[in-house]
Amino acid sequence: MHPFLPLLIIGGTALILGKKPKRKTIKALPQPEARGTIFAGDSPDRPDGITGEIGKNFSISFTVDTLSPCEWKLKATPPDNSIEHVLTSRDQFESGVRDVYIFKGVKAGEGSIVFHCQHPMLEGKAPPEDVVEFLTKIS
Repeated sequence: MHPFLPLLIIGGTALILGKKPKRKTIKALPQPEARGTIFAGDSPDRPDGITGEIGKNFSISFTVDTLSPCEWKLKATPPDNSIEHVLTSRDQFESGVRDVYIFKGVKAGEGSIVFHCQHPMLEGKAPPEDVVEFLTKIS
């Protein structure tokens, strides 16, 4: 018997039985208290600045408009690494769906978080339709 024959049989059986490769597990959105304060990034009355604490989470959310080709994406965080992007997840709430970006204050510092809204096919080919910047201060 050829030494690779058992491996071929096992591999072939997996293909025949339709075994699918394991999918990457997506983290569930933390409970509201773990998200910290949530700022509505696409609200006209959003704050210009966010003050946070070391070790504490805060979130920025954007409403998902299925009729618009514009998608919000995180483009920059403070270069001093005062915050860490913990998780992005889609959240269902009473009147729709939103993307929630969760951040954590890591060390004292100041900077900004920048989001762009753009059609995915125009990424890198045209200026974004909208840009939102939040100044951050972590202490």
